[in-house]
Formats: sequence, C-alpha cells, structure tokens
Amino acid sequence: MEKTKRKIQNALLELAEKKNIEEITVKDICIKADIAKQTFYNNYRDKYDVVAGIYINDMYDADNMNRNDYGLDQLTEAFRRIFARKNFYKNVLAVKSQNSLADFIDQFDMEINSRIMKQYYQIDELTSEMIYAIKYHSAGCLEILKEALENDESMTAESIAQIEYNILPPIIRNSWNQTQSYSK
Repeated sequence: MEKTKRKIQNALLELAEKKNIEEITVKDICIKADIAKQTFYNNYRDKYDVVAGIYINDMYDADNMNRNDYGLDQLTEAFRRIFARKNFYKNVLAVKSQNSLADFIDQFDMEINSRIMKQYYQIDELTSEMIYAIKYHSAGCLEILKEALENDESMTAESIAQIEYNILPPIIRNSWNQTQSYSK
C-alpha cells in the first residue's frame, strides 16, 4: 500500500480512538497526518472512503491480495485484524449515513464474490441464484459481525470466521476454495 494512504488511514484510526467518526473532519485527518488537503483528496474522496480502505486492508489483506484460495484460514486472519480494531469497527458500523461502511461492505462483497464466482464457473454473468446467495450471505455475515462486536463478548475472531464459513452457501464456497487468485 502507498505510504501516503497508510499515513492517512493511521491518522483516522488515531482520531477515532478519541472521537466518533461522524465528528472527525477531513481537516482533522490532514492535521494529524501532516498533509495538505489536496494530498488527502488525491488519495480519497472523503473520510468514509478512508474507512472503506481500512476495511479492505483488514478484511482482504490488501498487501497480499494474490493467494491460492479464499477459505477459512483467510477469513480467520481477516477477523483477527478486524477484532484488533474492535472499537473502531463498532464506531464506524454504527454510522447510518449514505456512505456507511455497512453499505460499502455489501457492495464490495458483491464485487469480490462476483469476480471469484465468474472465474470459477467460467461465466460472464451471474445467475439470479448466485446473486441472491451473495446478497443473503453478505447481509447475514454483516449482522453477525455487528452482533459480535457490539454485544457478544464470547465471540472470537476464530469463532465468527468458523460460523461465517459454515453458513456459506455451497455455490459460493465451491468458488472460494477453487479460485487460484484474484485481485482487487
């Protein structure tokens, strides 16, 4: 990942330890990161785009996007990274604005799973069943994650990864386990 993007993300993460995400401004991030506003906007649209970047890095390990498969081990590592920032994710998942992380996750999961499934099934367009399977799974996993972060102290990164993997529809799981690699 680019040094400037990492610097901006780290600044937002530090600010989010003390302030609600909705109270943090781009100006705050720029001051903390010691960058000009134009530098910020050369890298991100707004603070919610930075949040999305942090999620991508944590969930999909953006520095190592090429891998042999996307299965339980990858999911467990992703949740370890997310649980390491538990308070941050509780904060940003509570936002209900048009730029919410929850909406981004739904869109991003659709993109990633669509790409993986098209490659695995060697098709140009997903069937309705495939689209519904992705949407259903993504919505359920998001709610499980929110519950684990907000209310269920007994949930660990390992246990949530196992649950989410176990409830994967077979039409998705097959493609995860067989896909050779994909990129963002």
